Amino acid sequence: MTSQPTPLWTREHAISEAATSQAGPPRNRRGRARRALVFVERGYETYDSWPSINPVHPIVMLLKSFLTFSLVGAGVCAVPGYFISSMSPVADASAAITPADATFKVDSVHSSGAFRVKHMGISYFYGRFNKITGSLVFDEAAPEKGSVSIEIAADSVDTNNKGRDEHIKSTDFFNVKQFPVITFKSTAIKKTSDKHFDISGDLTLHGVTKNITIKAEHVGSAKDPRGGAAAGFDILMQFKRSDFDMKNKLDMIGDEIDFHAGIEAGSGGKKE
Repeated sequence: MTSQPTPLWTREHAISEAATSQAGPPRNRRGRARRALVFVERGYETYDSWPSINPVHPIVMLLKSFLTFSLVGAGVCAVPGYFISSMSPVADASAAITPADATFKVDSVHSSGAFRVKHMGISYFYGRFNKITGSLVFDEAAPEKGSVSIEIAADSVDTNNKGRDEHIKSTDFFNVKQFPVITFKSTAIKKTSDKHFDISGDLTLHGVTKNITIKAEHVGSAKDPRGGAAAGFDILMQFKRSDFDMKNKLDMIGDEIDFHAGIEAGSGGKKE
């Protein structure tokens, strides 16, 4: 008996088998049905007889090339240290600052400082200063030759309470009208570890100048995509307010002050 050739799928057969397949959610089954119609029209006997896609097929390679150039043009191709788009390259945090870039101006927008003091001896109260300016000289190869000059506007004190802020600015404490600026000017820098320093200098507060030593950490440095170079430091300053003739309400407000600041400084370029 002569065997009969396998008949081609009919349109109805293709729709029925592909649409009733249990593989995947309904939207996948509908997709299979649409593809099955293509198979029927092109003369393939079964769903599985559709040829597999060759990954090096010219059309596939053309699509890959198109997608690659489209992604690069859209600015989403990642290269270490850069973001390919209309934006400037991301700063390399490991970049060393050269001696030519050793003089920096404090970037007030990206610098901040906060203080804490005990209240009634039972808790710490925190406040901040909103305006910090200054300059520094820093050469990673010879940090001991550097210098630091920081200025803090006393009337920028902020404790999140207008009434309390006005009291702190009064003659009971900072007396900002007579002493508007708090300053620190270094006299010596000693390297204590790879990234840490003891910086001795003169602190002027409330009209009194005392020599203190602050702790500083060089957090990092980089070429700034906005221009020039940038360096960042974390500093901790501790002192007694009574040493600076601020002795009012010592029974309620602690004598010891901790001041912690993050300082970012740049050698040029627009800061925002």
